[in-house]
Amino acid sequence: MMFEIKKIGTIGAGKMGSSLLSALIRSGKYENLYVFDPYVKKEEQEQLVGAEFVTSVKELEERSDILLLCVKPKDMKGALEPLQGDKYYISIAAGISLATLSSYLGAPSSHVARVMPNLAAQIGLSITAVFCHNPSLAKWTEEVFAHAGTTLALSHEEEFHAFTALAGSGPALIASIVHALAEGGVLSGIDYNRSLFLVQKTLEGSLSLLKDKQIMPSELRKQTASPKGTTIAALHVLEEHGLHGILMSAVKAASERSREIERSF
Repeated sequence: MMFEIKKIGTIGAGKMGSSLLSALIRSGKYENLYVFDPYVKKEEQEQLVGAEFVTSVKELEERSDILLLCVKPKDMKGALEPLQGDKYYISIAAGISLATLSSYLGAPSSHVARVMPNLAAQIGLSITAVFCHNPSLAKWTEEVFAHAGTTLALSHEEEFHAFTALAGSGPALIASIVHALAEGGVLSGIDYNRSLFLVQKTLEGSLSLLKDKQIMPSELRKQTASPKGTTIAALHVLEEHGLHGILMSAVKAASERSREIERSF
């Protein structure tokens, strides 16, 4: 049976909601896009030409075949209370399980999907995890979120915790590393802007080697470091101060926090 969705509604037009909406508008594949967010200013609405803002969440549900739930986890229950639960729903909220979402909506779990995009959806480069018990809904969800980047189907809902830590929190972790390297350049005698540019370009090249040449990270380290050279001296400092373990612990802490959030609902 074909899973046909023609009308898409979005609850919440904050950073992530508006990014996803923009991706759908850019794709040109969806003519009926509706939004409800009472806090979005007029000038922000004008940036989403191609989507129609409605006056209530009930109207949004009535006019849509499927709803993207783009509100913060702490606001989710209240946002869903007015809904009838007779459509399909996709939640981007971290830490709220399918079972909890279904209970809030009064809808079967087969009508609900969970996704976890990241901030790179703003430029169409998100990596988005998808999980759903309904294969047709899961496939449709993957196709829609592919407009915002790359999608990854999860085998088990439990995997969201690790995915949230790596992909959801990842941009902040990577930004912290980039900032530290740039300041290292300042410490070594280059102004911050030039140093940041060098780090960004070095990061781009290194990621291309890892991805396009399929070089493993450990091998790239070996290829770059020569006996008694500058690279091995730098790597020695990182190992001496435990950077590897610190980053592993940071990911684990984010994953554990995701579990704590889930248990709170």
